[in-house]
Amino acid sequence: MEKNGTATSGELPEAFLARMRAILGDNYAAFLAASDAPPVRGLRVNPAVGAGALAGLPLRAIPGIGGAYFLDTDERVGRLPLHHAGAFYLQEPAAMLPVASAEAEGLIPRGCRALDLCAAPGGKTFQIATAVGEDGFLVSNEIVPSRCAVLAGNVERLGLTRVTVTNADPRAFGEYLPGFFDLLVVDAPCSGEGMFRKTPEAVGEWTPASPASCAQRQRAILGSALPCLKAGGALVYSTCTYSPEENEETVAWLLDEYPALELVPVTDPTILSYTDPGLSREGVPEGATRRHYPHSGGGLFGGEGQFFALFRLTAPIGEERKPPKKSGGEDRLSQNDGRLVEAFFDAALTRRPVTEPTLFKGKVTLPPAFLPLPEKLIYANGVTVGEIRSGRIVPHHAFFSAYGRDFVRILDFAADDPTLAAYLHGDVIPAPDLSDGWGTVLCEGVPVGGVHITGAVAKNHYPKGLRTARICTHRPENE
Repeated sequence: MEKNGTATSGELPEAFLARMRAILGDNYAAFLAASDAPPVRGLRVNPAVGAGALAGLPLRAIPGIGGAYFLDTDERVGRLPLHHAGAFYLQEPAAMLPVASAEAEGLIPRGCRALDLCAAPGGKTFQIATAVGEDGFLVSNEIVPSRCAVLAGNVERLGLTRVTVTNADPRAFGEYLPGFFDLLVVDAPCSGEGMFRKTPEAVGEWTPASPASCAQRQRAILGSALPCLKAGGALVYSTCTYSPEENEETVAWLLDEYPALELVPVTDPTILSYTDPGLSREGVPEGATRRHYPHSGGGLFGGEGQFFALFRLTAPIGEERKPPKKSGGEDRLSQNDGRLVEAFFDAALTRRPVTEPTLFKGKVTLPPAFLPLPEKLIYANGVTVGEIRSGRIVPHHAFFSAYGRDFVRILDFAADDPTLAAYLHGDVIPAPDLSDGWGTVLCEGVPVGGVHITGAVAKNHYPKGLRTARICTHRPENE
């Protein structure tokens, strides 16, 4: 293994390499050479922020994918205050291609209802939430509780207001929400062959039997969730592996098992230039699906392995139901609690959120839409405003992240300001000339977290689990 922690082609299993030789033919040498090159880094800028806030980072725009950039540094930018503020999300460039392709083909209309079924850690959730817009609604699901917590943390950090995070088995969506969604994205758990270069531990976990085992699991996931897709809706299926069993053969299985599904060809010139045609299988013409290798497009894109296929559902699989008047676990606020929330909004904000607050699991929340799922399956129902304690609202970090710019009391710091570093460490900071009450800390105009101001001193309300002893406030040296 190289010093940078990446796996070289000489360390890859021979059974894997033999299959890649058969798949790639004359392009096999280019694949090996690209696999030995350093991994490419990328990020997506939060559209609520804009790229201007990241002017100090060495970024190159990725043509044809809005808000996406190559990151030309090995700097640990996840430690930067702007990352804490949700100004950007680090995402491997090739992982952006499936959702970007679906958007380019018109499969993600603004205002639609979407489900990201296997969502953690949240890269595709961020893409989808941006695509559906403020009139849309995204359910972001993760079945593994620990990974669901990471997913919810990223949704919170990015200040996403139209996302409900769920911790559910895929079968729940077919059972409780038939015909509910306009878009279903399944970035399926896979054998991870496309991540061997970037994640060397995946090499040690791989065996020749891995692809067949993963394909079985993928088909079970797809079959369980597909009834939740409405007629006319779109399915995006993707993996980060090269195995035909998990890719083209699973697509062939889908088309055979569900005749109402039809493949949508990828026609966007930019996406085509970044990818290679998928393999030919019975019922799946060559090029009807797309693959990305590190050497695809002459290596100009240079991301990790990725496969994707786009579908449209022409007839319902599950019977569409009208959503109920309220979602699982959601209760109306009492008159007294409602007055407390209104008083908090009036005192703390320059403008009131348009979403009506409700009570969810004992906390005041701003749910993006009605979701008829059992309460136990819903991890975070939109934006948590806070808790009612001793007759007052104590705001939650999610509310500061989502609505921080709308607060009356704002402390806005440059990214390299030592006071900001002290705040992220958990310290009390000065708040000169600000009246007493709840306020927010911003980093170059981007919400970081909350404070409660008393006597020109801001008590820190940045979550203890996010605080760090060492915050990197300088810009990368190779900017």
